[in-house]
Amino acid sequence: MNIGHIERIGHLIHGVAAARLATQINMGVLTAGAGLTVTATGDVIDLQALPRTYRSCKVIVPFRYGLASGQSWTVGGLFKHSSASGSGFATFVTPTSVAVTKVGATSTTAFGARAVHQYDVDLVGAKRFIRVNITKAGNATATGSLIEVGAAVIIFGGAHRTPASGGG
Repeated sequence: MNIGHIERIGHLIHGVAAARLATQINMGVLTAGAGLTVTATGDVIDLQALPRTYRSCKVIVPFRYGLASGQSWTVGGLFKHSSASGSGFATFVTPTSVAVTKVGATSTTAFGARAVHQYDVDLVGAKRFIRVNITKAGNATATGSLIEVGAAVIIFGGAHRTPASGGG
């Protein structure tokens, strides 16, 4: 690799709060019961309102949890798209969920662990409007466990030009 060809790329990536903690995505600190599933619908993002045309993105959803022995949670979701901002959203990507399980006899339901659900999305073929839905689900023995999902963030990259091209 020739170091002479490296250029700063900060201006070619862009971050967006996809789901705000204070609104839709605040699923809170919930005490689970049998089969508890909670879904939050993220904010609508207009791809044409971004500063560039991006060809890919990474969705990042941080969360923290505290589990007792035998308890488990799954954090997953859907990446959706639509031609209209308020309706008609269809699934564009179904990422693999992240499962967290407490094994062993030691019981701790304090927030002792952190994890991240993240996945890449190829935006080629996506319609104008996108949003992220996030789902968390506890197993039937998850009573007394804690899980808190943070604000989802989308980092856009793969702009319509490469750093070396110099074009805009």
